[in-house]
Amino acid sequence: MNYDFVKDFDFITYDDTLMMIEVLEFDPKVQFTKIKTWKGLTEYHDNLITYFSVLKDEQKNGSIMNFVSKFRFLEDRKDYDGPLEIRLLATPSMIINEGIEMKHSASAYASQVAQGFYLMGQVYDKSPERKDNEPPRYTIGFNYDKLSGLEFDQVKGFANELGGAPMKSDRFKKEVMNWLTIKDVSYRPIKDLKLSGEDMDRESEL
Repeated sequence: MNYDFVKDFDFITYDDTLMMIEVLEFDPKVQFTKIKTWKGLTEYHDNLITYFSVLKDEQKNGSIMNFVSKFRFLEDRKDYDGPLEIRLLATPSMIINEGIEMKHSASAYASQVAQGFYLMGQVYDKSPERKDNEPPRYTIGFNYDKLSGLEFDQVKGFANELGGAPMKSDRFKKEVMNWLTIKDVSYRPIKDLKLSGEDMDRESEL
């Protein structure tokens, strides 16, 4: 088949739909595999988001909310007066919508959050030093283990853009490291926190 007439296409909506089906434990054969058009896929996808938004089942929604509630100290600004504002993603719908709004696969982590292995949040960069072409907000992710605790994993902007891009500025990365230090969250200055003088590694993407 000739697809030359297709200007562009992304699988975000398709991937998000699959992730929601998995978390909700729906049978894809009932409706999903019968969808034949883009319109049908987007309508089904939007219906799943609506369902997530009103979901009251403690086994699905409550497990994520209970897990995230343990880390509300990350949002607290009593011990941090810097330019970063953090908002944790505490429900399945928040995680799904984050992936849609930021054009990355945040929803792929929903099941890990529900199992208590991963934590996600939004980072707003409100520094007066931020340039107009630097991302104003990011999605941040943490690994969690009961023995070792919380550990920084990644921070990505729109479409997996790295902090400080396209200016290759180290300001944002240094501020994230400062915030992590104050919050006593372990991290390694590699991958998303590598400073501009070092090679950038984008193997880990949301």
